[in-house]
Amino acid sequence: MDFVIDFQMDTRGWSEDEAVRRFISSEVYEGLRNESTNVWHLNVRQLSLLFEDEPEGDLVWPVAP
Repeated sequence: MDFVIDFQMDTRGWSEDEAVRRFISSEVYEGLRNESTNVWHLNVRQLSLLFEDEPEGDLVWPVAP
């Protein structure tokens, strides 16, 4: 999770508190907590892209390899 937070701070200019608050209230974070979504294996960039897609209603869980 820390790397996703760092990525959001760097790309969006958010403070650490804001990045953490937004991420832990997201569907992507819930997806990481739920093994059935199989997103735990994604890299930071992929997780960040999912997080960026979420507010636009474009969140689509990738198919596990």
